[in-house]
Amino acid sequence: MDVAKNSPAEKGGLKRGDLIISAGGKEIASSSELKNIIGSLTPGNEIKLGVIRDKKQIEVSIKIEKMDAKMTQSGEFELIDGLSVATLSEDIRKKQGIPATIKGLLVSGVKEGSLASKLGFLVGDIIVQIENREITSIEDAKSLGNIEGKRVFVNRRGTILMMITSEN
Repeated sequence: MDVAKNSPAEKGGLKRGDLIISAGGKEIASSSELKNIIGSLTPGNEIKLGVIRDKKQIEVSIKIEKMDAKMTQSGEFELIDGLSVATLSEDIRKKQGIPATIKGLLVSGVKEGSLASKLGFLVGDIIVQIENREITSIEDAKSLGNIEGKRVFVNRRGTILMMITSEN
């Protein structure tokens, strides 16, 4: 939908409106699948993306760079290792069929092999509460600092689950 200024995507030649159809030779079925593939790569590596632009298929090469902060260029935030969350915007609500009555942060990415993956988080989960604090924004989550060992309450398709963010 957009390409952030000075991002690896822009440097590699991606443009707004490009449709990414493959990454590293693997066909891409969803944006979350692409995020998981990109997120599993080490900074400094390159990946070739198959792209459709102006009804033509092209290939671009993107060099993976390390993000300096936990906030990503797309407005996502990494809450714990491998768990990217995003604000529930009206656009996301419409596309995913999420009622306005549900508040929280959308799990937008779970890196394979990460703590988040081991704990059982899934893309599409909605984090509604951490410990006794309701979560309605990234700022709410940031204000809690390190959430290691804390209880995280997730709305998964209408069912509330509790996960404890600890490797033990």
